[in-house]
Amino acid sequence: IYNHLKLRKLLNSKYNINWRGSSDTETFLEIFNYYEFEKVHELLEGMFSYVLFDNLKKEILIARDQTGEKPLYILTMQNMIAFSSEIKSFKKLELFNKEKKISKNALNNFFKYNYIPFPETIFENTFKLPPGSFMKIKLNDFKLEKYVDFNTLISSNGVKYIEWWDSLHNIYSNKKIHKNIVNTTEQIIEQSVCKQTISDVSFGAYLSGGIDSSIVVSLLKKNYENVQTYTIGYEDQNYDESKHANKIANYLNTSHNCFHFNQKNLIDIIPNLPQAFSEPFADSSQIPTMLISSIASKHTKVILTGDGGDEVFGGYNRYLLAIKYWQLYKTFILPFRNSLFNSKNKTVLNIFKLFYFFSNFKKKFDFNLPKLNSIIDKIPNIKDEESFYLNMVDQWYADTPLISQSSLNKNSIIKNNINKIFNKKNINLIEKMMLCDFKTYLSDDILCKVDRSSMFYGLETRAPLLDKNVILHANELPLSEKINKSNTKIILRKILKKHIPEELFERPKKGFAVPIKDWIKQDLKDWSTDLLSKEMCDKHSLFDMKKVNKVKNDHFNNIQNNEHKLWSVLQFNQWYDFNF
Repeated sequence: IYNHLKLRKLLNSKYNINWRGSSDTETFLEIFNYYEFEKVHELLEGMFSYVLFDNLKKEILIARDQTGEKPLYILTMQNMIAFSSEIKSFKKLELFNKEKKISKNALNNFFKYNYIPFPETIFENTFKLPPGSFMKIKLNDFKLEKYVDFNTLISSNGVKYIEWWDSLHNIYSNKKIHKNIVNTTEQIIEQSVCKQTISDVSFGAYLSGGIDSSIVVSLLKKNYENVQTYTIGYEDQNYDESKHANKIANYLNTSHNCFHFNQKNLIDIIPNLPQAFSEPFADSSQIPTMLISSIASKHTKVILTGDGGDEVFGGYNRYLLAIKYWQLYKTFILPFRNSLFNSKNKTVLNIFKLFYFFSNFKKKFDFNLPKLNSIIDKIPNIKDEESFYLNMVDQWYADTPLISQSSLNKNSIIKNNINKIFNKKNINLIEKMMLCDFKTYLSDDILCKVDRSSMFYGLETRAPLLDKNVILHANELPLSEKINKSNTKIILRKILKKHIPEELFERPKKGFAVPIKDWIKQDLKDWSTDLLSKEMCDKHSLFDMKKVNKVKNDHFNNIQNNEHKLWSVLQFNQWYDFNF
């Protein structure tokens, strides 16, 4: 709880409290003696998930922070409800081991997004408490005679469920005019950075050389003389950004730690993935995240990161693509979509592919034919803004998924959340996309990846750009301060120019990528072939092997780049083999 000293002053001004120590845990517990459960979260600034048992009122109080930096799992079974920060804790329960079943809905969503969106988990009787929500359970009124789904649980007698942080609220409708918008934004981010350095142990920061981590490090250096920074470099120069991070570290004069690794070091991480992640997870940047966490944990116990900058300040390339191509698509292609791109009209489709392949579009985005096939094949599915967005984030949107659709519950919560956002009339496409990413991708992909990777090595990561006050301020900014036709994170770039030369950070966005596409066909070929085999898939019998083989063969024969689809299948099978 980053503002716990401030909260102590607030409590001391009103009540006579005999403090036993100086921890934020004691401050947190004391708040509940003086404030109602619903009010507490208005006061807290931090990352947390908790379960609090009130023995006097016979109530269980559970909650999670506004962006879901910390996990909280809920298990429901006959006459039992259990809570944990890791699913594997539930393995201690004999009844769980007897009745655990794979959720086909969750698995279907996993293949779509490469992560399992809240509140689902990979098991039918287990849920994630959504970010920014709390639940109060009155034990005298609450009965649990059997396993229930999440919606049934939160509507049960004795249960009160509230989204205390509602990111679907009209956050974009009331913009404020700030006289000095750059300095004001910098000040709010700086306050968050300084708050999050409160620690009983040493702290450092990741420095990738990108805008978000560079801002965090710049503001750290502004307030602290000695700042430890960490980055990793690869032998493959196509994926190595360490040289950019090194230049920024030298300019800011940080105590920089750069660790160079080869392909084998990264591949050696892969067998640890099922242990680190409670459920299947297939964002391949988990590998370098695990690697840098393992290294940093040997030097420090607390790390500040730049996570959240893309969602809060508009940093993803898909926002630029939407600005450039949605209007074009809507005007010239959408009216003729059915006739242009039906399965019989191969000539038009092939001409369209050739035009894109030999145009400047190819040069600018470095598309090869397999990647181009993946993009073009999605076009016939785009019919409105929502499907335009889903085609960007859903790996199977243009294909028949591996799981039988007839066995699925059609009422998907993530689909409902996305649909609710795209039905809003007072915000534009880019703001809808940002809101969807904040509501879904941020908590269940980005923050899940960082938290599980770091905690596996006993390392605590903190994200200053996800401070409550930073988010609220960013929501007040006009969209023009985040994105224009050619650039993202406009205001963060303006702030960063005040601290380091522009040429040190202005370059195309890369992300924390690894060459999974090539690994699957080369260094990991035997491992991939074994995990994709009929013998492995028959252990759970959840997939259509014809579809698995087609996806695999198209990738291995360079017909289509299916790295994301294959990585999700590989990660599920590896996770299943480890857990069953």
